[in-house]
Amino acid sequence: MELDPLTAISPLDGRYRSQLTALAPIASEFGLLRYRVHVEIEWYLFLSRQPGIVELKPPSAPLTEQLRDIAASFDADSAQRIKRIERTTNHDVKAVEYFVKERISQIGELAASIEFVHFACTSEDINNLSHALLLKDMRSQVLGPLMADIQARLREMSQQFANVAMLSRTHGQTASPTTMGKELANFAYRLQRQHEQFMGVCILGKMNGAVGNFNAHRAAYPDLDWPALAEEFISDLGLAANPYTTQIEPHDYMAEYFHALVRFNQILLDFNRDIWGYIAIDYFKQKKVEGETGSSTMPHKVNPIDFENSEGNLGIANALLEHLADKLLVSRWQRDLSDSTALRNLGVAGAHCVIAYRSALKGIGKLELNEASLARDLDNGWEVLAEAVQTVMRQHGVKEPYEQLKAATRGQRFDGAAFKRILADLKLPEAAHRQLVALTPPDYTGFAAQLARSLDEPDSGSDPMSIESPPPTGSRTAPAMRRVRERVFIEEQGVTREEEWDGLDDDAQHFIARDAQGEAIGTARLLAHGQIGRMAVLAQYRGTGVGMQLLLHAIDTARASGMAEVHLHAQTQAIPFYRKAGFDPVGEEFMEAGIRHQAMRLLLPVTFEPSPAARALEIINPDAPGAVDEQRSHATHFDGEADGRAALLNIIGNARRELIIVSPALDRMLFGNDRVIALLSKFVRRAAIPTVRVLVEDGRAIAGAAHPLIYLAQRMPSKILIRRLPPEVPEGTPVSYVVADGEGLWVIPERDNLAGFANTHDRVAARRLTDVFSQLFDRASEDPELRQLAL
Repeated sequence: MELDPLTAISPLDGRYRSQLTALAPIASEFGLLRYRVHVEIEWYLFLSRQPGIVELKPPSAPLTEQLRDIAASFDADSAQRIKRIERTTNHDVKAVEYFVKERISQIGELAASIEFVHFACTSEDINNLSHALLLKDMRSQVLGPLMADIQARLREMSQQFANVAMLSRTHGQTASPTTMGKELANFAYRLQRQHEQFMGVCILGKMNGAVGNFNAHRAAYPDLDWPALAEEFISDLGLAANPYTTQIEPHDYMAEYFHALVRFNQILLDFNRDIWGYIAIDYFKQKKVEGETGSSTMPHKVNPIDFENSEGNLGIANALLEHLADKLLVSRWQRDLSDSTALRNLGVAGAHCVIAYRSALKGIGKLELNEASLARDLDNGWEVLAEAVQTVMRQHGVKEPYEQLKAATRGQRFDGAAFKRILADLKLPEAAHRQLVALTPPDYTGFAAQLARSLDEPDSGSDPMSIESPPPTGSRTAPAMRRVRERVFIEEQGVTREEEWDGLDDDAQHFIARDAQGEAIGTARLLAHGQIGRMAVLAQYRGTGVGMQLLLHAIDTARASGMAEVHLHAQTQAIPFYRKAGFDPVGEEFMEAGIRHQAMRLLLPVTFEPSPAARALEIINPDAPGAVDEQRSHATHFDGEADGRAALLNIIGNARRELIIVSPALDRMLFGNDRVIALLSKFVRRAAIPTVRVLVEDGRAIAGAAHPLIYLAQRMPSKILIRRLPPEVPEGTPVSYVVADGEGLWVIPERDNLAGFANTHDRVAARRLTDVFSQLFDRASEDPELRQLAL
């Protein structure tokens, strides 16, 4: 019977074959044969470049191209030729050696040197490097991008649903409310950590002969430093050398690779089951697909088949991955062959991962949040507020608060009226009673919304990190920059060396992030025409704020050099990251270096002659017109939200010691902007004393709006102080302003008019505003609404 999708025993080559077109050329037997041919050719060429091997001359550039074309043009006919040879040799790697010799012998000038093909190699030298390249490409070209797509979708949904309250369930019973965005953020964060660990697994190889000691190598050429040459060759392949092996590379790194995948898969399986459950209780609806059937007998059904398919394939993948991780760590003495048949299933495990990831993505794409259902459950679950009530009772010294609430609520469901009847019987201070009476289940979500929105914020406990900007001359060969970019772009993402080293580095401004020990952990570059690129952070440091710090340094450098805008090509999974820095998409997505990208840009503030701001300047400092005029060339006028935000970013970004802020309601589009918050967070983290003082008119609206600046202040209450403006403010004082270090200022003179000016160097006006602010702050009172938030 002929093999076709219907006669294939494995559903991978039958039902699911169409989903595996990207993986098949990599992880099939064809792919393994192609990698073996590639390693054999590269080893031959590497040996030819060694001066100590005088019998093998380096081929000319055209001949080198012909040799490499044997691997580059490897096709189905080439693979079939190897299989025919194998029928005679009964040895798959020997068949590859004979195939390569056969092809080289057809190149007349090289025919005499064909015995340097497979020179001093054991079969496992070729095999282990081929498997390593297979796993590397499977990770960078197939699995990694799908994992990133899942996280990106969950991050988008966590932002979209950050404020949508829902009942949580512990032990299947109703519990303290959360938000749907926060619950999705939990999964996005967990998956991100495992994805980073997976991408960070160092893929190893060996090229040291029959038992790992270079016996044959040294016998032939005793004067060559074979351990160093092997390390160089393996590095040229984009791998790391393992110097201590038997006949086989011991596969420890493979176990790390598989275990990281298992953890990612198990978390995704947990996500699939949770979403399945949310669909079952009507929290999510699924978009109907025209022509699709949910049940052969019940026509009304729209089943969660994509999440179920994903769950099933994750289980199969993990069973294989766990077996491989266990099996491949053990080999008798210097080797046995039991690993060989196991290794033929690398692609099978990877394929089940691919199907699972694609199914999860397909299911996510069909989801529609049913907010009415979430709201209905919340309105039927007022008993969950008992936790808040008994905690406030503890705060005010009421005896046995837990026991009282337990007696009134355990095992019961009741509505708002019943809840308020319970409150009426409690002896609490009037203010606390008012606070609890105003509480509803949708309001009782703690920091859920802020946590969902701040998913990408750097961890305040992350290790100290510095950014340096070396001179551009010779930067292409800077070892630190090169190591990071090779690891991220070439090894992880499969970008070719020709694409990566594009000749633009020597004239670019570079930025290198270093950890506390001075090791390079991230890079970026800025080209003269304003393009930011080559943003690379080592896997274990992603999500810690390193990338954002590199990006901010590049933006600040562009601004200081007078650029009107910066632009970049963002990998599509990184679009949310760049949006947080203020970048906007431009045009359609496109392919670059085999990876889908989106062009994005950020406009930078421009300078002006400040006649529109003259009135505001005079209001601030009517007594020193000459001094003010002297500063006007440094001013920037803005009119509207976007320009005002850009000017604000400039002032905050230049602050080093102190910031004072006055704003009636902390306008969310300005002071709640993600990039403004990121800069404020960066500013306060490096300070040892209170450095940001804020005055607002009324904390009620701010406290109830989950404002990002309030959230930041709650996390760092000793460094950000917020008070209520006194009722009497000196006449002519601007309605909203920021002063940085007693020198830079940002001013909006009038209420309900987002027009004003900013100036990075105006000590006279800044001093006057600082004096006014200090008097107001000394007379200011704590706002009771903010005090309830521990501010």
